[in-house]
Amino acid sequence: MKGENPGKSIVRVKCIEPGYEHLRHEIVISVQERFLINPSQAVYIIASSTYNFGLISPSRETISIPKSYYKASTTSKLFRVSDSLQVIAPPTEDQTTLKVEDIRTTPSFSSDVTIYSKQPTSIGLKVDEYVIVG
Repeated sequence: MKGENPGKSIVRVKCIEPGYEHLRHEIVISVQERFLINPSQAVYIIASSTYNFGLISPSRETISIPKSYYKASTTSKLFRVSDSLQVIAPPTEDQTTLKVEDIRTTPSFSSDVTIYSKQPTSIGLKVDEYVIVG
């Protein structure tokens, strides 16, 4: 058996053995498309900044977004997330979990990542000098 598309499939079985023709059974199978949020480890961002996440398949192929069946949410209402998975951090230090669900199946498949919003005490800036000759 191979699931070609995400969704729900039903397998119906009927016995053909003489005397057991009345036995029937139905199995509901949920076919899900697995994905990971990229990056999949915890992310630290500066307060009031934005960060663009993505989705990848288990074989590391990029999944194009936005799509209507991917629903993104955060556990903290101070963070905002768009359909294209751009996260906007609050102006204060906070923590949230970004959760993306594929709602085509029941139960839905989801992936999540932790995000930390931090206020830096200092910022270092390195500038390299370039000379353009022409």
